Amino acid sequence: MPDYPKTPRSTVKRIPKRGHYDRATVHAVLDAGRVCHVGFVVEGQPFVIPTAYGREGDVIYLHGATTSRLLAHLQQGVPACVAVTHLDGVVLARSLFHHSLNYRSAVVFGTARLVEDAAERERALTVISEQLLPGRWAEARQPNAKENKATAVLAISIEEASAKIRAGGPVDDAEDYSLPIWAGVLPMQTCYGLPLPDEQMPLGIAAAASVIQALGSTPIALPLPGLKPIEPPLPDEYAPFYAAYVAKANGRDAAQLLAEALLATPLLLAQLPEAQWDYAYAPGKWSIREMLLHVIDTERIMAYRLLRISRGDESPLPGFDEQAYAANSSAAGRRAASLIAEYQAVRQATLHLLANLPPEAWHKTGTASQSKVSARALAYIIAGHEQHHLAV
Repeated sequence: MPDYPKTPRSTVKRIPKRGHYDRATVHAVLDAGRVCHVGFVVEGQPFVIPTAYGREGDVIYLHGATTSRLLAHLQQGVPACVAVTHLDGVVLARSLFHHSLNYRSAVVFGTARLVEDAAERERALTVISEQLLPGRWAEARQPNAKENKATAVLAISIEEASAKIRAGGPVDDAEDYSLPIWAGVLPMQTCYGLPLPDEQMPLGIAAAASVIQALGSTPIALPLPGLKPIEPPLPDEYAPFYAAYVAKANGRDAAQLLAEALLATPLLLAQLPEAQWDYAYAPGKWSIREMLLHVIDTERIMAYRLLRISRGDESPLPGFDEQAYAANSSAAGRRAASLIAEYQAVRQATLHLLANLPPEAWHKTGTASQSKVSARALAYIIAGHEQHHLAV
């Protein structure tokens, strides 16, 4: 693909070596964004308006109410400027003068037109929706005639464009490198949080595939680099009352189950309205709040046993009364978001422990609750115990 034309208005003036004019770089910056800022002038007054957008080829699509000043003005064919910026880090130099930011930005110049063709209009709306969250267009209800009538869609052809990118550490004056001042980069990234379901949504509706896919690209869903498969334990490596938990793996690897649950369990629970967390399926049974805190408590204890045994500690480890723990947990006073955050923190700690154990540690055994248990059996017990309670 040829580069965008390098003209006086698109050429990067300040530190020109950071400028890029090839389509691949410009498109990558645009495609990574969700919101652009559109600049235009009305009767001599400049305006800059943030709005959602979508890119396809050399066209940027915008949409909004037909009464929008932005859309009403741009469709008259006036020049427009579209900017997208991603902040990647704060660059901390030894001197304040050389502090900076690591960023990726793109500035696009073009002229807008109203999209009137029905097929292009639908395609444009799809492109905008897919830019916001890939896969969502096919999951939700399509716009009806009334909604289409109230919505204007514009296409801005990219006539000129440039990207400007800064990466790397600080650049200080030579005499400042000897100063005893910390310097470096504080990285920044945008990530998704825990999905918050609509309180009017009926129970039993699973999280959308587009949401799961989006969350799968965030750091919390990525397996740890050192996390390796854990061989299943032999039956003589754990007490018979743990057999049902070990069997919950169904031939799957415990490490993978634990890593997947770090995403899947919060997604499942986040669909429940706050009031539903007080539900217990029978009198005298735990509520969902109590159940999750029990899972958290048990994982903490089992992971502690795993740590002790994997380190070669042969001291007998005592059991615990799960009913007493639940009765003293104060789970009823906890918000759902707080419990989910604690679950995630505990699971991440467990995964870090598992990822950094030497291979020989998995076969070590110790005594807990007056029964023999191996390190690898404890990993499977943690995974199976959670699956047991989620199934209930």
